[in-house]
Order: sequence, then structure tokens, then C-alpha cells
Amino acid sequence: MKHFKFGCISGALLFGLLTTNVGAVVIYNWYDVASNSNVGPIKASIAFDESIWTYGGAFTHRTAHSSDPAPYFGVESIDFATPVNFDSTPSVDRGFTDPIQLRSSECGHSPGYGLSPYCGARGLLANDIVVSPGYWNFDVTFGEFLTGSMYLNDMYTDVGMSSRDSLFTIASLGSDSPGACYHPANCVGGTGYWKLLKIDEPSTLLLLMVGFLSLAIAQQRRVAKRNAIDVRVWQRAE
Repeated sequence: MKHFKFGCISGALLFGLLTTNVGAVVIYNWYDVASNSNVGPIKASIAFDESIWTYGGAFTHRTAHSSDPAPYFGVESIDFATPVNFDSTPSVDRGFTDPIQLRSSECGHSPGYGLSPYCGARGLLANDIVVSPGYWNFDVTFGEFLTGSMYLNDMYTDVGMSSRDSLFTIASLGSDSPGACYHPANCVGGTGYWKLLKIDEPSTLLLLMVGFLSLAIAQQRRVAKRNAIDVRVWQRAE
């Protein structure tokens, strides 16, 4: 019974090991230092793919402004939210709106992308990854804090910021939709920093799977060895 149990466990762990997504996402969260009084606190996060992220490494990317999705360039998602504000006064209790959002998606699995006209016309397959239309510029260095500059534009809202050391100052923040930043001049000047939140690294899980699989195999060998000894003892007794 134990032999069967460990065999099932090892099989399940091996299946999990083979089917686990080996990608990882590195997340930075925005922390306000001095909020613009016309905007209020900002909620923001950026998730980078580990394929472009190295602690202390630099990342430079320029995406030409386009109404079509852009090929995937290593940024999984961007959320940049300000308080809902339709009367030019801070109204945090009304919740937050997302003036900027970027999401990576497969060509064939997003109603906004689809295979036509962008993906199909460019010979992309249904499982090729693209990102939201817009203008995504990065010139940053990774570490516990991001440093450098960025300009993000999703065709409806744009934000530009640059840092001195790790402290970023918002140089532009405006939206085409009524809200806290409908008038761009009212929404600049806030400061804050991007701090490393976590690295969703599945390698720990993989190592645990390997460890448990090794224990299961070792237990199977012990059981097999004990059974072999029992057989030899029984044969001698005969």
C-alpha cells in the first residue's frame, strides 16, 4: 500500500514539475511621497518579465505610438490609477479609476486583439503574445528601487516621470476622459518611488517538487530492498 501511495505521489509531482509554468514576474509598486493635491494618492504597479529583469541591470525600450497592439517586449502589465474625481476635487472615497492599463495577451485570446487585423496581417499566430496599443517608453535600472525615466501612453491617458536617485517626479499626467487628470496641468508635480514588491519565482516550487520526488523514489527503493531481503529470508527458511 505504501509502495502504491508513494508511486502515485511521485507521478503527481513529476506531472506538476513538467506542467508548471517556468516564467516569473517581477513586480514594482508605486509609493507616494508627496501627492499632488489635485490628484490625491496614486495606486500603480508594473510587472516585468524575468527575461528582461536583472538586479542592477538596465532596461531600455521604445514602442512607436500605434492604435494596434505591439509585439510583447517583456512588460506583463501596468496599472496606473488615480482617485475618481469628476469635479476637480479629491474624492478618494469614490474609488479609483485606471487611466493607464497594459496587459499582455495572446493574439487569439483577447477580443480587443484577435487575429485580424493586426496579428493576422503580420503573420502572428494565435498564441503569440502582444501588448496593449499605446506608446511605452522605458529607460530604467532595476534594483530594490527603479531609477531612470518612463513615458506611458495608452492613447487615452499618458504619464511621464523621471527620477533623481530613486525619487520620481511626475512631469506629465493627463487624460482624455473626465476625471482627476482631465486637465493635465493640474496633475503634475507629485513624487514617489517604485519599490520592488516581490518576485513570483516558481523555481522554489520546482525545487520542492524535485525534493519530494526524490524522497518518494528513495522510499520506493527502500521498500523494494526490504521486500527483496524478505524474499531471501523466506527462501533460506524453505
